[in-house]
Amino acid sequence: MLGGIFNRRRLNKAVAVVRKARNAEGAKASQLFAQAYETYAALVQGDLLQAEAMYRWGLALMEQAQQQPGEDGEALLEEAMRRFDCCRLLKPDYLAAALDGGVACLNLAKRRQLALDAPLYALAARSFEAANQIQPCAAAYNQACLAALNHDGVACQRYLEQARDHGVLPDDADIQADEDLAAVRGQAWFAEFLVSLVPAETDDANVADAGAPADSAETEVSVPADPVAAADSLPSNDVPSKPLATATEDITPSLSGDTAAAAPATPSDDSESSRNSG
Repeated sequence: MLGGIFNRRRLNKAVAVVRKARNAEGAKASQLFAQAYETYAALVQGDLLQAEAMYRWGLALMEQAQQQPGEDGEALLEEAMRRFDCCRLLKPDYLAAALDGGVACLNLAKRRQLALDAPLYALAARSFEAANQIQPCAAAYNQACLAALNHDGVACQRYLEQARDHGVLPDDADIQADEDLAAVRGQAWFAEFLVSLVPAETDDANVADAGAPADSAETEVSVPADPVAAADSLPSNDVPSKPLATATEDITPSLSGDTAAAAPATPSDDSESSRNSG
């Protein structure tokens, strides 16, 4: 038990080091990432935190890739993909690893400017589908981005609506700025979709209780729980997100594209998952 507590502290410390690395540059950033990798490597030696350590390791590699141009960045993305695969071997239902694994594939394919029929795109699609098997429509936004890249407006609209209905969309601003959606942004249905995201204004006169006294206290209305329950496979805050994620070590529906955002176990820190790419 004490060993588990100690390892948890080491893992949290490594995550904190990665946060520092994000804001560092050059040799300093590389040194901090290397320091975190050493901790992750130590933690995956026969410990119950192996899966999460592998996921965090992959996420850190994906973040470092954003700082590295050319082949160096591509190599980091390939290594991140391997870490996410290892995570899912240890824990097949680790949602964040499935999401970010797909995001890493998609980002690598775009970096290399590969044709849309390249194997990496198919690999990304399979990873997103695996995420949906763990949590229905968890990767719907990522799939919408992939459909848009393929100029499939019908599929893109369907996936965006699924993401909206399941509460896994990134912020409106991220959606409108997402380069992956460029091919559909000018279509009429896309404008209507954005309008559907704006909460309808409530007419106080219509909702007021005619029989309630004028000075009656307002009734508090409880907000229903988020329909997308956090999956045990993800760290507490990990639900996809568009800009890194979140992609975000918080899985606030993992964005991806060289900006990475899922919903996992319950790591104390801000877990990030990339819920989309772009």
